[in-house]
Amino acid sequence: TESTLSYTAKFPEFDKNNAPTDVMKDYNGSQNLSTTPELSRLMVPDLKQLKGFWAEEPISILFGLEIIPGTGSSYKVGKYVTRREFVAMLVRAVKDIPRDPNVTTSKTTTTVKKTSSKTPEVSPFKDVKTTDIYYNEIKKAYTSGIIKGDGRSNFNPNAYITQAEAIKMLVSALGLENLAPSPNSTTPFADNDKIPSYYRNAASVAATLGLVEPDARGNFNPATSISNEKAADLLYRFIGYMGDDLVQDYRDRIMTF
Repeated sequence: TESTLSYTAKFPEFDKNNAPTDVMKDYNGSQNLSTTPELSRLMVPDLKQLKGFWAEEPISILFGLEIIPGTGSSYKVGKYVTRREFVAMLVRAVKDIPRDPNVTTSKTTTTVKKTSSKTPEVSPFKDVKTTDIYYNEIKKAYTSGIIKGDGRSNFNPNAYITQAEAIKMLVSALGLENLAPSPNSTTPFADNDKIPSYYRNAASVAATLGLVEPDARGNFNPATSISNEKAADLLYRFIGYMGDDLVQDYRDRIMTF
């Protein structure tokens, strides 16, 4: 609530050619924000039907953070989540996703006759209209490198999202997929060989970070569709990791990768 950031860092000194040397130097300081944080009360959802349910807490918190839209009264356990719904919740969970400078998008040069000074909005996917209720979230996820098309410029927004797809999006949002020993990553799951190679690195990282756990048989189940409660549990773990474990992992594991 004080809008103050204190920091401690250790970086190498640079020589006159701006090349890092072997001399390490400690830096300490603080920065103050010019604006005061706004405190607001979270919405209390109507989830009487979930009393005692194993995912009651994750679902309730996601509703309070407005990651899941609505009041909760019509929330259905067991209903499968579509790709567009999961992307919308993920983007809301991350809030402001920085644009990855290493992500590039293809550009097509065409001749267009000017009829207006305002350039019309163009969707990154052929099967996602700019009028889609979740268009802004889908576009943001695309420009941030979290999602890609199917090779034919389609996103398949209404298809049910699978375990493998959801995990890859979560790890891509964190920007940590390269922590896996690519290209020959091996996961700790019993069905490792059934996980498509495209998703295996993300599954390996997610297991290491505690975002996903094996089922009773030790399997990852990459092709299994994700239900409402499962999606809520994944996003709850994702938010918890960003808030509690990311800094520690950055110090202990990512810096030494």
